[in-house]
Amino acid sequence: KRRGINTLYLAYPQPAWFYTLCDKEGIYVVDTANINTDGSSRKVGASTVNDPAWLDEYLNRVQAMYFRSQLHPSVIAYRIAQPSGNGYNLYKAYQWLKEQGDTRPVVYDSEGEWNSDLTLPAPIE
Repeated sequence: KRRGINTLYLAYPQPAWFYTLCDKEGIYVVDTANINTDGSSRKVGASTVNDPAWLDEYLNRVQAMYFRSQLHPSVIAYRIAQPSGNGYNLYKAYQWLKEQGDTRPVVYDSEGEWNSDLTLPAPIE
């Protein structure tokens, strides 16, 4: 914070104490679901991101992120995955988050598609 940084765009989920510390210190957080897959193919079933058989796994990880950080005021947005291509499972993850009634934006490098409310730069890893 002393260096002028007030927002962290996370590459990976963090332990519970991290979010509590950010709440206390006034650091904003863009939280990330624990999803990092190869989504280079847009063909249905060719990669996990676009294979409906993997939907429950994707939703479980997005739900874990949401329930972990929903009560933390430091979390200002949800990122549905690390760069993993785009497809059916991330569309459904976006829809699930929007159905929760939370007003925080959902962000993702969605390649210009509809399942991201904002475009953010790539995180520093």
